[in-house]
Amino acid sequence: MGYVRIPPLALIGSLSIVAGIIILMTTQGDAAGAWTALTFQVAGVIMLLVFLATTFRARKRDK
Repeated sequence: MGYVRIPPLALIGSLSIVAGIIILMTTQGDAAGAWTALTFQVAGVIMLLVFLATTFRARKRDK
């Protein structure tokens, strides 16, 4: 049985968003925690957008 290769950029981006949500939930009422969570979430979204852009570019080039 083989294994599934998950692209690192997509994995780290998704985990970064989840970490941001967890930080936000555990530090309610704390401004520093909110900024940290926002930073994690924005970084995760940027990583996912870069991953999608490179994937679509590669697919377009292969056609």
